[in-house]
Amino acid sequence: MRMPHLAVLLLLVATPLHAAERSGTLSIDIEAKGRQDWSVGSDYGKAMIHERYRVVVALRAEGEPTDFNPLAADYAQRQLAQAAKAQRAVAQAQGRKVIAPKTEAEYQAQMQALGQRMQKAQLACGQDTQCMMDLASRYAQESAAILPPGSDSGTVADSDGDDGSETPRYLHFLGAPNCKAVVEVMVDNRSDGAYADVAGMTRTSFVEKGNGKTADALRSLLCVGQQLVYDLQTRRIDIQAVGLPPARGFSEYRENGGVRISSQDSELGGFKELGDWATRQLRQAPASGTRRATLPVPQNPIVGVATAGAKFSGGIDVTMSWSFKPD
Repeated sequence: MRMPHLAVLLLLVATPLHAAERSGTLSIDIEAKGRQDWSVGSDYGKAMIHERYRVVVALRAEGEPTDFNPLAADYAQRQLAQAAKAQRAVAQAQGRKVIAPKTEAEYQAQMQALGQRMQKAQLACGQDTQCMMDLASRYAQESAAILPPGSDSGTVADSDGDDGSETPRYLHFLGAPNCKAVVEVMVDNRSDGAYADVAGMTRTSFVEKGNGKTADALRSLLCVGQQLVYDLQTRRIDIQAVGLPPARGFSEYRENGGVRISSQDSELGGFKELGDWATRQLRQAPASGTRRATLPVPQNPIVGVATAGAKFSGGIDVTMSWSFKPD
C-alpha cells in the first residue's frame, strides 16, 4: 500500500486557509403616489403620479474591516481632527506653540502673516542655498503648528484608547461586476389640463406609462456603481447613493382629444427627487427597515409641460423598504 507523499501532506497542513470572501445582498423597494397641480392665469394642469422601483444588487466586501467609514457624515471632520492631532504632537515635540484659530478668517490671517515673514527671510537669504533649505524646513514646521478651524474640536472618538484609534469595524462593500442585479420599474403618470389659445381654451393630456425590467447594460452599471459600508458593531449601513434607473415605455400627448405626439418606447421623466430622498434615509440606517414620508412636489412638471410662471402644489407619498443581508 503506497502512502501519500509526505511533502504534499506537509504543504496542506502548513498552507493557511484564506478567509472566505464576504458578500451581501442589498434590496430596495420604493413606491411613490400623489398628485401635482399647477396654475397660472387660466392655464392649469392636474397630474396623478404613481411609480414603483425594486432594486436587488449583490455586493462583495473589499478586504478586511477598517477603522473608518468614508461615507459617514463626519468623516471629513474626523480626518481633519486626526491630522490636527498629529500636527499638535509634532509641534509639541519641536517645542513650538500650537495655534488654533477659531474662524477661517483668523486662519487665513495667520497663514498670510507667516507667508509674509517667510518672504522677508527669503530675501535675507539671498543666494545662500543652505539658508533657503533651512527656511523651507522652518516654514513647514511653523505652518504645521497652525491648525485649520474646527480641526481642534475634539471630534475624534477615543473609544478604544488614548490615541483615538478604533477597533476595525467597518466593512466596505462594492457592487460585484456582472452581479445580475434585479431592477424592476413601474411608472404610471398622467396629467390633464388646459391652456388659453386664440380660439379659446385648449384641453391637454399627457400619459407616461412603463412597466418592465431594465436593460442588461444599465443593470451592469447599477452593479459596479453601488457602494455600502456596514458597521459590524451597530449593524447599521451607509449607502453612497440610491440609483433609480429611468423607466422606458409609452408616452403620449393629446390636445382636445387628438393625438399630437406618441411613442411606444420613450425614456420617461419620473419623480427625480425620489433617489435623493432615498439616499438620505440610508445614511446611518439600520440594516433593514421601512420609511414613509410625504414629499413636496418640485417646481417643474413631473409629467408633461407647464406654462411659464406656473405655481405648483401637491404632495407625493413615498414608502421605502430595504434590507441588507451580509453572508
